[in-house]
Amino acid sequence: MRVHLYGDRESGSYAQLLLLIGNGTIPTDPEDGLINVPCGTVVQSSNELIQAVFPQLHEQYKNTAWLAERAILAPRNDAVSQINDTMLQLIPENKKVYLAVDTTMEPDDAVNYPTEVLNSLNPPGLPAYTLALKVGAPIMLLRNIDAPKLCNGTKLTVTRLCPNVIEATICTGQYAGESRLQFPVRLSFAMTINKSQGQTLKTNLQKQLT
Repeated sequence: MRVHLYGDRESGSYAQLLLLIGNGTIPTDPEDGLINVPCGTVVQSSNELIQAVFPQLHEQYKNTAWLAERAILAPRNDAVSQINDTMLQLIPENKKVYLAVDTTMEPDDAVNYPTEVLNSLNPPGLPAYTLALKVGAPIMLLRNIDAPKLCNGTKLTVTRLCPNVIEATICTGQYAGESRLQFPVRLSFAMTINKSQGQTLKTNLQKQLT
């Protein structure tokens, strides 16, 4: 596990704690089976979590640097999607909805792959069937399409939404500020813990599932 350290002892201790948890050497609570991590802020609801990580989002959503340094982490894609959908509603822009292709290459295959089945698929590395976006929303690239500039996990912000084209600007790294058109993306207010590997975030909290 890679941890970005800032030269202070607390970061080093936290990195060591994460390694111990990963190795399974820290016992769990006998009542709830959880591990108590002595750091961070405990929140009581998803709304409180959103406000802790993205305060005043309706005013800050056009601040690319502000968005790039924060995220909500969750262990499963369904929790990530729920948080992203909730946060998209907080941006005061018009929403644009894009739909994936739901037809088969061969007409005879339509019997084996009904439309409702195709629309329910959500494979990793591909956008969901319904992709709702707004200008200013943070998104994440799902594939390596122009390494090292555009790799799986690159964060961008939406700058323009056309009927058949999405334009976004890279918001982190040495290529920050460059633009790209039409690519496989997902919203990234929240992301899975796996996707957060390699990210440098100043503000991030994890969502606990019950």
